[in-house]
Amino acid sequence: MAVLTLLSKAAAPGTERLTGVGPVVERALGLPEGSCGVTWRQWVTDAEGGPGPAVNVACLLTVDEADFPDADRQARLPKLLGEELGRALGVEGIDIQLALEPQVLEPSLVVSRPIATVVGGRDEVRDDDWAKVSSVIRLDAGQFPAEALAGIAAFSHLEVVFHFDRVPVEKIEKSARHPRGNKEWPLVGIFAQRGKNRPNRIGVSRCRLVGVDGYELRVEGLDAVDGTPVLDIKPYMAEYGPRGAAQQPQWATELMRNYY
Repeated sequence: MAVLTLLSKAAAPGTERLTGVGPVVERALGLPEGSCGVTWRQWVTDAEGGPGPAVNVACLLTVDEADFPDADRQARLPKLLGEELGRALGVEGIDIQLALEPQVLEPSLVVSRPIATVVGGRDEVRDDDWAKVSSVIRLDAGQFPAEALAGIAAFSHLEVVFHFDRVPVEKIEKSARHPRGNKEWPLVGIFAQRGKNRPNRIGVSRCRLVGVDGYELRVEGLDAVDGTPVLDIKPYMAEYGPRGAAQQPQWATELMRNYY
């Protein structure tokens, strides 16, 4: 398996072009069809760690250790992939910067491949006022047919599992902290709160489904920013709500007062 992460200054290349990128990598590495996942994210400024001034697209290609290319193929890969990716993305090959690294999988490691991407809505990470935020969940057409969403329009709400990809690894919390850093609230363990700096950086959200158009789900109230990788989409069913009365501490009620 391989994962190609594209960091681009330009606007999203579109589903058709992104769909053609995975096979380019698979052919270059001799991998089975459908074994390369592709993610895309726009970088607004160089200060955010994006591509340098002479680079339009930066690519990070991670490949399973068992499939990692030998030294000769590694030497040829930047030119080969640069040219082919350039054609797939509609940019000059010389404007593409490629980095290659092995993905060493531990036996107990769980690897998730994004199935969709959040498009639109908010670009900045902010805590409150999510109720009226409108965005789109765009299913990866390279992995799924549109029929994967058949019947979903009959539901009013969705449960969305996503990855907090903007949280740096060094910011992950494993112990206890004051929620949102507010010392007026108690010190509680990371698993007793829903903050984004979690060990696996996984978010779970319920949102209203506004409409379905091909590979796109129009939603409202999804608390995930533009470009967020989506790991799973489930219809919300009332029976999955809590059985019996739910309770929570006062600090949690205060924290959520303006969230939606």
